[in-house]
Amino acid sequence: MTAKVCVLLKSKDSTFRGGDKTALKTARAKLSRVIREAKSAHALRIHGHFQNSGHSRRMWQGIQAITNYKTTPSARDSDTSLPDTLKEFYARFEAQNSVAARKAIPPPNDQFAYRPNGPTDNAITTTLHLALIHLDNKDSYVRMLFIDFSSTFNTIIPHYLIEKLSLLGLNTSLCNWILDFLTGRPQSVWIGNSISSTTTLSTGAP
Repeated sequence: MTAKVCVLLKSKDSTFRGGDKTALKTARAKLSRVIREAKSAHALRIHGHFQNSGHSRRMWQGIQAITNYKTTPSARDSDTSLPDTLKEFYARFEAQNSVAARKAIPPPNDQFAYRPNGPTDNAITTTLHLALIHLDNKDSYVRMLFIDFSSTFNTIIPHYLIEKLSLLGLNTSLCNWILDFLTGRPQSVWIGNSISSTTTLSTGAP
């Protein structure tokens, strides 16, 4: 819906109310032509999003335009108890960690989360792109397996992680530094002008 289409729609409505059939026919024809041009221009813009398969952000923008995707605006809650409620929620795995930290995997190449300029949206776009390329082949199909590891990063036990990193060859000093970083972390929740009390975590990763 371009500005030009809006103007012609108003003009057509005005002509219809005027009762001039010849002018109305002309207005309708002109409107139809401009709508076709607008659709063609829009299609070219969408097509441009998928020209470069290596530009995953632009591809994701194209998918958003096709599906009319809208982000949900973040809600601001004035309830001053909400930060403490959220703090307890984020720290809920701490009670399950009974392993005392004692000093003593690198991410795969296809990991998207927790990396600069590589959000999970890119993983969705890349997966969809690979599937569609494969489906371009005759008599082909795609099978996908999705596994949801619930709160994977929030349930890390630092002591076990350090044991694995040590087995992978990381030196003792680096392992101890990581252990220090992951244990005894003070955490609180801040929303607007409200801030929760502080809790100390030795489970999970920030």
